[in-house]
Amino acid sequence: MKYFFSFLFCAAVLVLGSCSEKDSNESAIDLSYLQGKWEAYQEYLGATGETIPYEEYRDVLEIEQDIITATIYSYENDVPEPFTLEIAYTVQDNILSGEDEDGEIYTFQIELLTKNEFVYSYDGGGDGETFRNKTYYRRID
Repeated sequence: MKYFFSFLFCAAVLVLGSCSEKDSNESAIDLSYLQGKWEAYQEYLGATGETIPYEEYRDVLEIEQDIITATIYSYENDVPEPFTLEIAYTVQDNILSGEDEDGEIYTFQIELLTKNEFVYSYDGGGDGETFRNKTYYRRID
């Protein structure tokens, strides 16, 4: 009987020890939803805590199996100028990382991914400050 209880105790330790918080978080993101065409609709600025809606010129991501084609607007002298860049990417757990054709490295944390919504966050900062920004997208394909 003593050995039976020892066996049950060891089995319980193995079962409880094999599950972790990370295991449960991995199943929260279904990467099969990632591929498609996405349009930005708002940005959260970590430095100020503001959420800013995109009005007219909305960034668009076209995500294929291993390439993201991003059409992004930059503002020179308050005039929106679109530019396109391609990023070869990989996803591990909920981290999307990639590199563009110029060797620039990008790292984003996928916060939310459903059939219709995609939210990622990234570090921003300057002058010794670091904060977390978020960009919100909706599917348009």
